[in-house]
Amino acid sequence: MKRFELNYAQRRSLYRTPAREVYTITVAVEPPAGTTEQTARAALDELVAAHEALRSRLVFTRDGRPLQEVAEAQDGIEVVLRPIRHFGEIPDTAVAEPAPVDPRIHAGRCLLYTMDGSVRCVILTVTHLFADGVSQGVLYQDLTALLHGERLSGTANRRQASDYADSLLVATTRENTEFWKRRLADAPRACTFGGYTRAGEEELRIARRADDRVQDAVMAAAREVGVSAFTVWATALSALVSVYTGQDRQVFRSVSANRLEPADEEAVANLAQPVYIRLDGEQRDTLRHRAELVLEASIDAHTRGVFDAAELLAWLDSPGVRRGVAFRPAFDLNFLVHDDGMRAPTGDYVQRRRVVPARATADLAVQVQQGPTTHVRVTAGEPIWTARAAGDIATDLSGVLRLLRDHPDLPVHDLPLARLRSASRLRHGHPSGIGIDDDAQRALLTGVAGVRSASWTALPAAEGMRVLAVVETEVPVAAGALARSYTGRQPWICGAVVPDRIEIKCPETAGAKGTTR
Repeated sequence: MKRFELNYAQRRSLYRTPAREVYTITVAVEPPAGTTEQTARAALDELVAAHEALRSRLVFTRDGRPLQEVAEAQDGIEVVLRPIRHFGEIPDTAVAEPAPVDPRIHAGRCLLYTMDGSVRCVILTVTHLFADGVSQGVLYQDLTALLHGERLSGTANRRQASDYADSLLVATTRENTEFWKRRLADAPRACTFGGYTRAGEEELRIARRADDRVQDAVMAAAREVGVSAFTVWATALSALVSVYTGQDRQVFRSVSANRLEPADEEAVANLAQPVYIRLDGEQRDTLRHRAELVLEASIDAHTRGVFDAAELLAWLDSPGVRRGVAFRPAFDLNFLVHDDGMRAPTGDYVQRRRVVPARATADLAVQVQQGPTTHVRVTAGEPIWTARAAGDIATDLSGVLRLLRDHPDLPVHDLPLARLRSASRLRHGHPSGIGIDDDAQRALLTGVAGVRSASWTALPAAEGMRVLAVVETEVPVAAGALARSYTGRQPWICGAVVPDRIEIKCPETAGAKGTTR
C-alpha cells in the first residue's frame, strides 16, 4: 500500500466540490458472444492490477490534507451483476446518469449486464478524481482487449498515478500558477449572454450532432488560414460569441491533457487541466485575424497546463482583483483528436446541474470528437438556451466553420447571424469587461435584505464606465456592509456588477453615505 499527495488536477476536481459529487468517466464495452461472468471478472481483475488508479481511494490525514491511497491488486473496484431480459434495458451511457462513485470508498464500480447466462455489456464508471478523458480511452482499449482474450503488454513499465504526485511537480506548478495570475489579472471577467438570475440548480439543454462533411470544411479552413483544427473550432466559437453578445474580448476555457511524452499517453491518472485562453479581440477583426489571435494565445496557454487551478480561481475572485464580477469563461471547448472507438450518439436531451459559481463553469460548452464523422455536443446553460436553442447554436457553429473556409477575410460582425435578443439591451464599457443588463443590475441591487428600492447610473471615467448605485434601505446600514452583500450575491446574477460607488438613503437618517469599491 502507498500514499501520496494529490496533484494539481486532482485538487482542482475537489475545489468547492464534495468528493462524492466529483463527476465520473464511463467506459461501455460489448464483450464477445458467450462471455461468462467468470471471464468478465478475470478481465476486470487484470485491468485493476495494471492501473494504480483503479485500486485507489481518497483518504485524509489528521489535519484534513487529502491523499491518494493505492491498495494491493486484489482490492479493486466494486462489481455488480445486473440481469436483463432484453438489450433495451442497457442504459445509454451518454444520457443516463452514471453510477455514483464515492472515491473515499473505491475508485469505481462496474456493472455486468447478463442475459441467458452470458455477459452482454460491461459498463465501468470511475471517479474523475483518479482518471481523466485520456484515461477513459486507455481503459476502453485495455478492457476491450482483455474481454477478447488478449494480454496487456508492457504493463510493468507503464507510468502510474504515483508518478504524477504533487511532490514531483511543485516548482512547475508554482511557476505556472503565477503565470496565469499575470495573464488573467486584467482580462474580461465574464461574458453576458443576457440578464439572468440563477437558482441553486439549473437545467442544461444539450444537442448532439454528427456531420460527415464538417471535417473537410475544418481541414480546408485550417490550410487556408495556416492554423490547426483546434484553432478553427475555437475561432468559430469566439466569432459566434462575439456576434451573439457584442463582446469581442473574451477568455475561453480549453483542456490541456498535460501528456507531454509518449509514455504519458498510456497512463491512467487525472492529469487534464482547464487552461484559460485570453483573446483580446476587436470589433474590426476578420475571421482570419481572430484565428491568428487564437493560435498565438492557445499555443502559450497549452504549455502551462500544470498549475494550481483552485488557487487561481480563488485569487481571481479575491478583493482588488474581481472588479465587481465573479470570473466565468465565455465558453468551453473540449477538443478530442480521436474517439478510441467509443460511441458518440446523436439527439437532444436535458440534464440538471448544481450551480457552484466559484467553479467558474461556462454557460456555453462544446465538445468536438473529430473523425471521418465529426461528433459535436453543444451544452447550453439557462442564460443561453432561454434565448437560443442548443440545436440552433450547433447549426450556427457549422455555418461559421464553412464561412471560415470560404470567406476567411469576412469581418466577424458581418457574419449572417443575429445577436441574441437577450443581449441586445446590454451596456458595454465597464472595466470588468462584461455587458450590463438593466433588469439584472436592478435585481442585484434590490435582492439584498433590507433594501427598499434602488437605481443605478453609468458614469463616464478614464478607465471606462463606472456604476453608481443609489439605494434606499429600511434601516441604517454601512455602505461597506452593503457592498459585501452585493459581492456575495453577484455571482448568481448574469449581467450585473457590484457598484463602483454606493449612495445610501434611509428615512431614519438625514444624509447619505457612500463608498467606492
